[in-house]
Amino acid sequence: MSPMTDAERIDFADLCRDLQGIVCDYPYCDPASVLQVAAWDLRDRTGDGQHPGREDAPGLLLALHAASWYAVSGRIDDLAVVDSMIEALERAAAGYEAGSCPHPGGEGHPDLTDESPDSIVSLILPLYDEEGWADYYGTDFAEAAGERARWSCPGFLRGVAENTLAALRAGRDELFGPPNIDALERVYLKPDGRADTSRLTRDAGDAWCGGSPGLTEKASVLAAHRLAHGALEEERLPLSLTVGFAVRHATWKAIPPETAELYHRALEAPLAAPCPHSDGHPGVDVEARDWARLARALHDPDAERGMAVDEAAVRCPRFAAERAVALLRVTGEHLARD
Repeated sequence: MSPMTDAERIDFADLCRDLQGIVCDYPYCDPASVLQVAAWDLRDRTGDGQHPGREDAPGLLLALHAASWYAVSGRIDDLAVVDSMIEALERAAAGYEAGSCPHPGGEGHPDLTDESPDSIVSLILPLYDEEGWADYYGTDFAEAAGERARWSCPGFLRGVAENTLAALRAGRDELFGPPNIDALERVYLKPDGRADTSRLTRDAGDAWCGGSPGLTEKASVLAAHRLAHGALEEERLPLSLTVGFAVRHATWKAIPPETAELYHRALEAPLAAPCPHSDGHPGVDVEARDWARLARALHDPDAERGMAVDEAAVRCPRFAAERAVALLRVTGEHLARD
């Protein structure tokens, strides 16, 4: 391996502290930044088609493996982070392919099947500390050294890289690829073909509040598709509020162009009935963060509202139409940038 200066070495103590919070889903750092930098570091240590020549490459590879579930869980909404991880792992897999593996058929490789992400993070630092590794396994140094060597085997690391790549690519397609309308209809349509508005509006609002924007987007995509392709009249207001909620809370860099276009088409079809308020339209003061909850309440009279609202004014077609006009400016600007 190429010699490294102290300045070039990865500070695995800091990295593992950050990773422990990430993989346990209680990050106290910026997970996107930590994973982005780890991916860049692994990429820089792996030449195209060559065996990774830096001693800290195995630790970085295991770090990305442990955090791969988090990267495609919907908690990171920056596609560039996932793509950087994929690029680094592709280079590592190709590089380790060039290394010699003394274990035919993988016999003797560590088994990650029963290792949790946090347990994998816990052993990264001991990989670079002889005494720490012996303490970790509770064995004498001779046995510990032999065990450590297995974690740096090119054949083992190639398998880790390939398995992690498969998980990241599948997650990338699901989170950032074009929406799979057929799959969403199986979730959000009832057997009679009507929208399951209660579930759809609940998933859209509760998921966003709970930190799962991916689920919010799935529910909102189906709402938008339904609006753009002939929703029933009683569905249109709650569905339009759900789409509006998604547009107001969208992280646009994470949304596929096809989804943005679908939102735009849905907003171009506001409720068609005329406004019945010839003597002046009543004002409605409902903030965007409450739109999904309002949509659920309008559909289900027994749903908890948590807000005072003039229901007659909200049900007025002008209410939805005015918001659609404002939201069309948002989606239009995003589509123009692309």
